[in-house]
Amino acid sequence: MSDDSLRPEDHIYLLGTDKQGRDMYSRLLFGTRISLTIGLFGVGLSLVLGIVLGAISGFYGGPGGTSRCSARAASHWSSGVPDQN
Repeated sequence: MSDDSLRPEDHIYLLGTDKQGRDMYSRLLFGTRISLTIGLFGVGLSLVLGIVLGAISGFYGGPGGTSRCSARAASHWSSGVPDQN
């Protein structure tokens, strides 16, 4: 039984290998998991927050008052920390 299964000619590496012979494409995919997780969490949180705030402003705003409630929420959100310049 020979060790022919580890010959580099048998494999196709799309992004090549590093000095230790590890596939760079698989390492790149493995490394993007945390970035994708954080991005999807942020999108999901924005979606839920937007739906909740939109429902509240639509319920309490009445006809024509939705923009007033949304503007008040936006001004409270943006007035957090003043610029340090």
